[in-house]
Amino acid sequence: MYFIRFILVCLTAMIASCAPTLPEGATPVDLLSARGELMAETPGTVAFEVVSSRSDFLIGENGNAVYFAKTSSSGLATETQISSFTADEICLAPNGGWSGICISIFESPSGGLVCVGQFGNGRRWTSDCTVQALTRSDRR
Repeated sequence: MYFIRFILVCLTAMIASCAPTLPEGATPVDLLSARGELMAETPGTVAFEVVSSRSDFLIGENGNAVYFAKTSSSGLATETQISSFTADEICLAPNGGWSGICISIFESPSGGLVCVGQFGNGRRWTSDCTVQALTRSDRR
């Protein structure tokens, strides 16, 4: 039993060490300004999507949001609501068995974006990401 626990602890440490970290010199993105710019650049925008290798977050202008877990074999999609939206972070409310998340976005010195979040269950998440506008004609 102790051997299995030891293996699990080692695997967890290995996986955590593979996760991207926030690059030195990364600067926070003003999410409210970025949302306004994105909507102005793309007429008809009804939502924006934060896309990463493991998760997507669809953030609607009407307060609705959807979390898509790419790592789930079932194609998990959890409908939720925006619980707060400030210049520093956007938080999505828990729903059902999903614990919710708060996300901040940073621009790395190389010009890419890095998303940093914490789920309601305490698990931290860091990932390279992109942000894109969605219009009524875009379909998932």
